[in-house]
Amino acid sequence: NLAAADQATDTPTNNFCTWNPLVTYYSDTVFSQGNLTQTSVTGEGGIAFEVGTFGLTAGKWYWEAKMTTFATSGGHIRIGITDAIPISDPNYFAYNANSAYSSGQFAFYSANGNIYHGADGDGGNDAYGNAWNQANSGQGVIISVAMDLDNNKLYFAKDGTWEASGDPAAGSNGFTITAATSTSGGQYFPAMGQQDDKVQVTETNFGGCPSFALSSAAADENGYGAFEYAPPSGFLALCTKNLGSDG
Repeated sequence: NLAAADQATDTPTNNFCTWNPLVTYYSDTVFSQGNLTQTSVTGEGGIAFEVGTFGLTAGKWYWEAKMTTFATSGGHIRIGITDAIPISDPNYFAYNANSAYSSGQFAFYSANGNIYHGADGDGGNDAYGNAWNQANSGQGVIISVAMDLDNNKLYFAKDGTWEASGDPAAGSNGFTITAATSTSGGQYFPAMGQQDDKVQVTETNFGGCPSFALSSAAADENGYGAFEYAPPSGFLALCTKNLGSDG
């Protein structure tokens, strides 16, 4: 009784990134499907990041997330990256995302397509792409993330089309991010945040065990991962085999 999405290439010898259920501000966020599906329930009035299990300092990386259930009104989602901090402050991810973003946090916001960040010191946001919330046909959309830590650029795609005319493979029209070495912890984690007291579901695919069915199964150039959209040239799945040589 297994579906295709239940079959994983994630193994003890090649482990893929997932969401980390130990680093979550809202206790009523539910993790399932191998910690790849997030369900937010009523009670989350603010915005807080869930974070991935891999911290990256260099290299080029790719992952996807499907907006499976969007709230019919008012629900919003932010997807991006966040920097590492000392474990003595486990609420850092929530406090910063709820108020002013830090210089090491960047999030693509569904309500308006802007990128929210604190790299310019004001914790604000910059125009970037198109809205992708429920009112803008966001249900079922797959958001792709391409993070280039060699050139300090970040790219987002909506259903396979890169926003802001970005071209990760060519290194053009990416959103400039703070160098990992200049962040508070010296590395970046994948991040996802849901907000506004709404029940919403996101399904993330880091390549090892897609939590949503794929119409294709595109691997990275090293042959790892299975994605809905082909990773841009030079960008790799977040797995330990790739980390050993590229991250």
